[in-house]
Amino acid sequence: MSNIETDPRPPPPDNTIRLVFSGVCRSMPWANVMWLSVTANTYTAADLSSILTSIGDQWRQDFCPSQASDTTLTQIMGIWKTPGAGEIVQSYTQPQAGTAVGASLNNVATAAVINWRIDRYYRGGRPRTYIAGVPDTACTDGVHLAQSYLTTLQAGAGAFRQALDALTVGGITNVKLGTVSFVSQKAWRIPPVFFAFNGSAVRSVLGTQRKRLLA
Repeated sequence: MSNIETDPRPPPPDNTIRLVFSGVCRSMPWANVMWLSVTANTYTAADLSSILTSIGDQWRQDFCPSQASDTTLTQIMGIWKTPGAGEIVQSYTQPQAGTAVGASLNNVATAAVINWRIDRYYRGGRPRTYIAGVPDTACTDGVHLAQSYLTTLQAGAGAFRQALDALTVGGITNVKLGTVSFVSQKAWRIPPVFFAFNGSAVRSVLGTQRKRLLA
């Protein structure tokens, strides 16, 4: 059994892409991580770059309407684990600012939480995405998100997943958005396992980015 305290984390599965979304909210940095599983018959930096551009466009369409204008996505980094020991790295760097009415809530660590569903039951944490820059118009009591905001973000999360699952470009013929599980029963999974997202739900109570704040 591999010890998570002493042994290095195993590499991700072949044909997975680690997506690191980063940006700023009131000049404070934030980040989120998601994963793709891809089917490919060729492996090129150009294909990964095209995938990242499509994802950036989708973020603008699906998540910017839920982020205040003082909140911006500044980069998406993609790290593609190719078969064997290969790795391709590319970045998308076109800024995408929020378009929601209102300034972001005073506490920049505050976020809306998307809980992603996977075809797997287990105790403990679930895959989540923390949407920074919740506008002050979306929360009137300091705790709960307005129903109109929940509806908009829920629709955006669903559209984002469906759009990414439909991506194809060049030698990449199939894409699934999801997460990679590296740990099971307090030990490293060898090999780690990819789980595709099959749905989402936005939590009605505000969350906190905590470690997702980079400073």
